Amino acid sequence: MQNQEQYLSEQFDRLPIEVKEALFEIVKEYEVAVVKHPNWPQDLIHCASIVGEEAGELLQASLQHIYEEGSFGAIEKEVIQTGAVSLRLLINLKGGGQ
Repeated sequence: MQNQEQYLSEQFDRLPIEVKEALFEIVKEYEVAVVKHPNWPQDLIHCASIVGEEAGELLQASLQHIYEEGSFGAIEKEVIQTGAVSLRLLINLKGGGQ
């Protein structure tokens, strides 16, 4: 039986390059966020509210793009940040985060 790291590596290798690139952007943002905000809330309500806040900023950027000539780059930034805090929440739910 394979060890978990080898299994995950093999699964990751099978992903399309576009997925790998997107995940890489999210992981980079996750690493920045952990350094910038090292104290992650311990209770689920506050953790989820952080994800909700980022998702709200994504919605705002999308609305501004459609109705106010906002930049597409702002949407991409918010997508990445939402992914990063979602990843942080998921890691913490599994007991491996900070």
